Order: sequence, then C-alpha cells, then structure tokens
Amino acid sequence: MGDAPQFVASNPNVLVAHERVEQARARETIARADLFPAVDLTASRTDYINDATVTTSETSEQNVDLSASLSLSKAFAGISGTRAARFSTLAKKEALRGSVDQIILELALAQVAIERATKHAAIRNELKAELKTFLSRQKKRFTAGELAASELESIRARIKLVESEIVRLGSEITSNEAKLRSLAGEQDISEVKLVDLARFIPGNEDEAVAIALHRNPALREAEWEQQSASQNVAKATKTLFPDVSLSFNAPLSSDRYASTSSTRSNESNVRLDLRIPLFDGGRRLAEVTLEKSKLREQTYTVSARKLDTCSRWSDNGKESCPRGNSRRWQMSESKNTPMHYQAR
Repeated sequence: MGDAPQFVASNPNVLVAHERVEQARARETIARADLFPAVDLTASRTDYINDATVTTSETSEQNVDLSASLSLSKAFAGISGTRAARFSTLAKKEALRGSVDQIILELALAQVAIERATKHAAIRNELKAELKTFLSRQKKRFTAGELAASELESIRARIKLVESEIVRLGSEITSNEAKLRSLAGEQDISEVKLVDLARFIPGNEDEAVAIALHRNPALREAEWEQQSASQNVAKATKTLFPDVSLSFNAPLSSDRYASTSSTRSNESNVRLDLRIPLFDGGRRLAEVTLEKSKLREQTYTVSARKLDTCSRWSDNGKESCPRGNSRRWQMSESKNTPMHYQAR
C-alpha cells in the first residue's frame, strides 16, 4: 500500500481493497497456467493372488507413467485470459489507490472538523465566562434599580444560546472522533495528525484538478477493467474454434510371474487430438454474448466517469470536455496508466 500512513493502511476498506489485489494476482497465475502443459507422474503396483504352482500365472505388476499434455486452443485462449487477468489486477490496484485517497481525505476532513470545533468551543466557553461575569455586574445594577428585568433576561438568553452552541460543538467533536476511530481501524486516533496527511492532499485547486484529470483512480480502474473485458471477449471467441491438443506418454511397466521370470515394456507415444464441438446447447455462444455485453457495460462506465470528471474539474466543464463528435481528448497507451487524456 505504498507509503500511506499506518492508520490508513489498517482501515478495513483499504484492507479489503488490498486483498482484492492479492486475489487478482492469484487469478493471473491461474490464467497463465493455461499456457503451459500439464505434466503428471503416475505410479502403481498390483499383487495378484493366483495358483503359485502354475508357472505362467502373474503374481505382481508395477507401472510408472509420465505424461504431458497441452491443449493448443486453450493455450491460445490463455494468452487473452492472461492479459485480461493482468488488466484486472491493474484495475484492482487503482481501486486500492482510490480507497487510500478517499480514506486520507475523510481522515483529514474529520481531523479538521475536530480541530475547528475544539477552537470554536474554547471561544464559546470564554464568551460564556465573560457573559456570566457581565451578568453578575448587571444583577447589582438591577438591585440598585438601574437596570430593567428584561435586560437581565436578555443576557441570560444569550448565555443559554452560547451553552447550546457548546453542546452542539461537543456533539460534533464526539461524532468526528467516532468517525476517526472507524477510519483508523485498530490504530489509536491520537496518532492521526494533519501534518502526516498534508503531503497526500492537494495544496491548491490546480493540484486538485491535475489529480482529478490525470491520476483519477476511479477512472483508471474503469479503463483497466474495460481492457480486461476486451481480452475476455477474445478469450471467449477462441472457444468457438476446434480444440487441438498434443500429448506425450512414457509408460514403464514390469510384470512378474510365478516362475520368477519377469518382463518389462516401455511404449512411449506422442498423440495429436482434434475435437470439434457439434452441440453444447448454445453455451459457448452465450458466453461470447455475455463477455461482449460486459465490455459494452464497461465502455459506458468509462464514458460516464470521464464525463463526470471533466464536467467537475475542467474549466467548469466547458473547455476540456468532449462534446458531440468532437475529439478533444487524445488517448495514448502508457506503462503506468492505461490511457492519458490530453486536450487538443
């Protein structure tokens, strides 16, 4: 989780996002396994109960079989599957980054709210003390007949108003402290300092806009998922073709007979199989249709997030947002992010 503070890394939502990254990496390994042959070693021994006086009766048999098989069609589909799994992992990493960014922002806002409410409560307490002192002086004037009762009630009303503000600020502090405890996970909330969060938060509006447009984790996640869906379509399409598999077997067997004689055999073979599916109830075509629908869904998601981002941050949504058929945003592949968008 990078250099995020410990009280961010221990947040349950961040931990969930981190586990999803680990699961995506495991799926990468699973998908990559289709590119390699399956290698098996089988060993067995069989003892027979026969009439020992018959010299030709078999008493035992030992077999060792080494086999390797590779489905060429599955391997070709596995190329697309591996790419899809890789893109999915990158999407989960962006989701993790987005979760960390969101937690940092919420922590900062909660901490700011606590500090602001604490300062305001201190000011209100000072004001309350001053009003009570002022009330004591005014009571003496009231006793001397120099002040009307209505003016005393006005001072008391002001004190009640200040006291209600102090209660409200106390509730706000308690609420934000509870939010901090929820966000910080198992960490002590006293360790949450604004100075530690400041380097993760934009310093001004220009930095915020740059992050929203070029490092937007939610948009990057959708883009990686779109590329993953595209590879899944290619993988599903390859299952429509005939399956060709190549296998190699090297069995070694040994037979022993009652006459103490034994025989050995080694019959290695290479086998090429062609399987042409004729009917599967429409399963494979349905899988292709499903993956194409997922790709379209992800394409719409990318468009929605892109428009949402630029309408919020790009010059009030007028300068850098694509409109109609105009192509103001140029997409280019990058090693670090799936696409960059630059205004022409």
